[in-house]
Amino acid sequence: MQTVITERGQISIPSDVRKKLNLKAGMGMEWVVTERGIYLYPIPADPIQSFRGSLNTEGKGPNLFDELMKERQKERSREKEKK
Repeated sequence: MQTVITERGQISIPSDVRKKLNLKAGMGMEWVVTERGIYLYPIPADPIQSFRGSLNTEGKGPNLFDELMKERQKERSREKEKK
């Protein structure tokens, strides 16, 4: 599936994806940029509850929670530098 970036830097999420992931208007999205690419995660109304049981303790695949926390720490550092 492909989309196009508008002149204002906006993208559209295809309706099939919105339906499959139950994405609604007004939901937040978390952008995580890594060496491998860009990951886009919906932010649920209760993010703590959604992460429950998602910790990767068996070493299978990437630990997305840790990646998200590292990215948020980087964002906080950048914000402090701006002030």
